[in-house]
Amino acid sequence: MVFIDWFLPGTNAGGPVRSVYSMIKILQKDFDFKIFTRNTDHNSTAPYNDVQANTWVKFDEHIEVYYCSQNNLTKQKIKWAVEEVKADKIYINSFYSPWFSIYPLQVIKKSGLQKKVVLAPRGMLGKGALSIKPFKKKLFIFFAKLQGLHKGITWQASSENEKKDIITVFGPSVDIKVAGNLSYIQQLKFEEKPKQPRELNLYFLSRIVPIKNLHTAIEALRKTDLQNKIRFDIYGPIEDKAYWNKCMALFSTLQSNCKVQYKGVVKAADVQDVSNNYHALYMPTLNENFGHSIMEAFAAGCPVIISDQTPWNNLESLGMGYNIKVYEQNVLEELAGAVNELASLDHVQYNNLALKAWSFAHFYLTNNANVQANKALFT
Repeated sequence: MVFIDWFLPGTNAGGPVRSVYSMIKILQKDFDFKIFTRNTDHNSTAPYNDVQANTWVKFDEHIEVYYCSQNNLTKQKIKWAVEEVKADKIYINSFYSPWFSIYPLQVIKKSGLQKKVVLAPRGMLGKGALSIKPFKKKLFIFFAKLQGLHKGITWQASSENEKKDIITVFGPSVDIKVAGNLSYIQQLKFEEKPKQPRELNLYFLSRIVPIKNLHTAIEALRKTDLQNKIRFDIYGPIEDKAYWNKCMALFSTLQSNCKVQYKGVVKAADVQDVSNNYHALYMPTLNENFGHSIMEAFAAGCPVIISDQTPWNNLESLGMGYNIKVYEQNVLEELAGAVNELASLDHVQYNNLALKAWSFAHFYLTNNANVQANKALFT
């Protein structure tokens, strides 16, 4: 059984939905899944069209979804769902969510079912994530420990770095299984992209919130070489309107060589098509425990300009992009330098990088060891 705030056909919640969908899609030949979620998208009160609420709906061959309406979302309903499904394992896809993490854990603790629980914090215990509203988060963690809310459960870390983050917060004695996020990408074919020297098409694809660091990406473009013609398109739901206004205010400060546009929200099924239209993903996020948009960029043959706060490091030595130290004072110069370097490449030089990025994605996505690590979460 899976508890998750939002699920498909939703598009606004970003990576966590893609993580869970990819996992259950790849593992459904081994397990039956029942998903308990809302019948609305993130930051929306409108129910999904053509989705029946408050009943189990067949989603795929071995997947059923219960789209719970807001007026039915109660602790009693969560208790009912746990007792109704009688799952062998209960997968909780959040750390802070009241309805889809905290209340289910309270119900489970009362029923003595903690050993059935696998909890994926999705990077919420990382340094960057904890730096946003730190007092509120520290207070919650303090009371969660006091109540033993997470006692006896298994944690899923998507990387060794996330394992260290969990240990830092909850100590070395907790049960942690490392299982990298799966990514379900149907098409995995490399095609060369046209590339002229001094031209570069960049894109950003993520929720628009401070932790994704879009404003720094924009500010760095002011320092790019005027001879480089740069297009930067931004995709993703505007989750923090005040932050988005701050980003838009920076557009007018850019040099004439940079053109920035907001292109709206992309459905999960269309991400690969979007990625194919650009030379590189440009996203210096402050924290990413996986980063589906990064893996999808690799799979589209796109090098990336990202931060050093993701699992994808040593990119320059691998010839797949750039890791920028986002907490250093010279971050803007480093980002601009990476943009200028990519812009300078000709068709052959660029596609050498693109092929390395694609080859890495092909290796990762066909790596059976990672599938087996995810399977082990439920066995």
